[in-house]
Amino acid sequence: MMFAYRGYKQCQDQRAALELCRATPYGKHVSPEHCEKEAANMLECYHQRYMRLHSFSIASVLHARKNCGEAYKQTFDCLKKGSTSKWQQGAHGVCSKLLDEFAKC
Repeated sequence: MMFAYRGYKQCQDQRAALELCRATPYGKHVSPEHCEKEAANMLECYHQRYMRLHSFSIASVLHARKNCGEAYKQTFDCLKKGSTSKWQQGAHGVCSKLLDEFAKC
């Protein structure tokens, strides 16, 4: 879930462009292929995030540990506690802030 949210945030411009194109009658009903460029851009963005996440080069592992390790751990721990009653009482606000920080990493 954390990485899906991260991709959602990092690719939001591409996703918004596709949604805007598909919102028009021409892009939605008449000729959906009219939005092919926007769809390709969005998919490429997600693909780049996926490849960066799953690349096993030493440099990428060191980068992730140095820049994202603590953000990942704090967010994961907060979300793990989300099934408790505290989550329903508003603790999710804290997790969403951590999730946003992780998405920026």
